[in-house]
Amino acid sequence: MDTDNILKFWADECVAAGDACPLTADSSMAVLKRVHNIFESIRSQPLAVVNGSTYGVIQYDFLKMFLFQGLYKPFAALPSFTSALAALEAGEGLPMLSLMGAIKSLPSCSSPPNAPISGSEGGTAVLCGEGLGAGRTLDDITQHLEGLSELSIFADVWTATTRLRCV
Repeated sequence: MDTDNILKFWADECVAAGDACPLTADSSMAVLKRVHNIFESIRSQPLAVVNGSTYGVIQYDFLKMFLFQGLYKPFAALPSFTSALAALEAGEGLPMLSLMGAIKSLPSCSSPPNAPISGSEGGTAVLCGEGLGAGRTLDDITQHLEGLSELSIFADVWTATTRLRCV
């Protein structure tokens, strides 16, 4: 319920910080407009990043998810995210890719690939038990998403990552 309020708080603090904030602007709305423009740029054209033997692609959905998760711990996550986002605005994707942990080493035949094990199954069970059901049909899920969209710009993230798992 307060995710968008924390987003506004982040923009307010950026304005208050002045030049110390890499995304500074004259108003909170101007900060949020810059953020929106960066996100829309990545939505329309994901950014491939290659630096020596590291590579990755910055995509809109991962970027939005990263911001969404950062709003749950704004003092720990948002300063580095803000710097990486400003670099992304300037066309430099490596700071964001590094921050997101998306850097990969180029494939090597000498080592077997690692398959990470997700630890989110328990969290999903708790969230599904605590939240209202989204329904099981596409119409039910669409209606659920539309209702959440009236509460937060992060409704798509919440629905896609959590509520659909419950179904």
